[in-house]
Amino acid sequence: MSSTPLATSGQGTPISDGVVSLEVNMVEAAGNVSPPQPQTFKDKLLADQQKALEEGQSEFEPADTDLKAFHLLKRPAMIISDRYREILHKQWSNTMIVMMWDRSIGYKTFYNRLPNFWDIRAELKVIYLTNNFYFVRLPNQYDYLRVITGGRRLYLATT
Repeated sequence: MSSTPLATSGQGTPISDGVVSLEVNMVEAAGNVSPPQPQTFKDKLLADQQKALEEGQSEFEPADTDLKAFHLLKRPAMIISDRYREILHKQWSNTMIVMMWDRSIGYKTFYNRLPNFWDIRAELKVIYLTNNFYFVRLPNQYDYLRVITGGRRLYLATT
């Protein structure tokens, strides 16, 4: 039996011969339970991010048979297993490489202009590579296909 007292309300409802259904509410003993502290948005965000990192890393860790590195004609080469290739593909499936032609803009400017330029409402992930190349990871397959097939192109040229 539970040490928590029970409280009943009403006379009960007859179900069948001699059986009565009662509404039962749990009443907590005063002073034993403290109210839970509200979780801030920052705490929730960091917890979700940590959980995603833990789940993603455990899947992303290669097994001994997934990668085989060797030299082919004095050049480094690598064989990747099908399982690991699928993991990599899933991680980067909605990502494209964007090159800025003839004009260099800052990372923050590029990051702020893209959602308005391509009319994307969700969060983009942008990674600056080098020499005006960027990885742009779109939030979903719909936005990715829309940008690839019919999205506006931006050509910056100096005159």
